[in-house]
Parts: sequence; C-alpha cells; structure tokens
Amino acid sequence: MNLSEPRTIEYIIMWDMYGLESLINITDAEQQAIVQVLKDEPVTWRNPIQCMLLRARLNSQRLYEIYRFQSDLTETEIKRLFNVDAQTIADAIRRVGIQLYSDRLTKDIVIT
Repeated sequence: MNLSEPRTIEYIIMWDMYGLESLINITDAEQQAIVQVLKDEPVTWRNPIQCMLLRARLNSQRLYEIYRFQSDLTETEIKRLFNVDAQTIADAIRRVGIQLYSDRLTKDIVIT
C-alpha cells in the first residue's frame, strides 16, 4: 500500500435534526478486533448499530438518520464539514451511503 494514496475508510454515521451525533470508524475498529483475536485476547469492540437503532426509534421526533458509507476523508474532516456545511455533507452521504435508518421528512407536513 502506498502511504501517499488516500485511505478508504468505512464509517457508520448518525445525525438528527440538531446535528451530528455519532461518527464511528468501523475500519479501524474491525482491524483492532482482528488483532485481538489473533493475539487470543478478548474482543473489546462491538458493533454499535443496535444501540443506535434503538436510540433513533425511541426518539423518532428528532428525525434521526443512520448511514454506512466509505470515504477517504478522516473523522476530523467529516466532523468539520458537519460544523461548516451540514446540509452538503448530509446530502453527499445520502447519495453514496447505505441507509440503515431514516426518519427524515421528505414531504412538508400538511395540517388539515
């Protein structure tokens, strides 16, 4: 692997109407789990998706969205983009990511 080339990282991301809530680098977490297995150590990492889904379902009024996606951006860069222009990065993740959960409103609410 050439160290000058960008590294593709797989993430799980969760945000709601108030902004970014969770960004997990699952590439690094899974690699650490593999090393622990090879060293015959207990695996400390657990995939957090079930907890994230439970939180989103119990707080559906917050309009959570959860995606899995790949990027060559670092965690720091993604968090910075959410602080600078959340709509653009959210739209990009929606385009390229795999939707795991969404309460996103796609139509305006009509009161009759």
